[in-house]
Amino acid sequence: MSEETVKNVKDGFKKGASIVGKIIKWFFIIVAIIIVLVIGYSVYTCTAVTKAVVDVTGANEIVGSAVREAVREATGTQIAVETVIDGQTYTQIEPKKLAFDIDNGTVKKGERYVFDDTCFGVNGATLMLSDVGVTNQITLTEFADYPMGRKLRVYVEVDEVIPSIKRAKFRAVKIIEL
Repeated sequence: MSEETVKNVKDGFKKGASIVGKIIKWFFIIVAIIIVLVIGYSVYTCTAVTKAVVDVTGANEIVGSAVREAVREATGTQIAVETVIDGQTYTQIEPKKLAFDIDNGTVKKGERYVFDDTCFGVNGATLMLSDVGVTNQITLTEFADYPMGRKLRVYVEVDEVIPSIKRAKFRAVKIIEL
């Protein structure tokens, strides 16, 4: 092979490698752009769901169960919503889920919950709710007389858990009639 042919072959390889390098570079740039778009869309979706769950009136209350159910259906998951009252954080939970967790022994003393439920009755200083279970008692800190069937939003702290009989005692922190 002549010296000129060898030089032309080397130049050809350099040009070919340069073209392949540019193709690979653009491939990675396109993949990076796609990843950024997917992450951006995910953040946008999470932000929209969060805004749908938190009441924007500034009252720091949790939106009703219809919105939570819509979020659960849209995302396919139960999201933990928290609210703060007097510096204490309360985790929102569905009343039937709370009753299930009590039965399974996953509820612990000192935990704080907020949930919407229907009044089953008031007996002295004890509030009984339909879906939480009438054996899971809520001690009232002030006099209240809620009629049977009244929808309530209840903020509670777990005072005692009795795993042997699958029962919990709560202290009512705040109750709002819905």
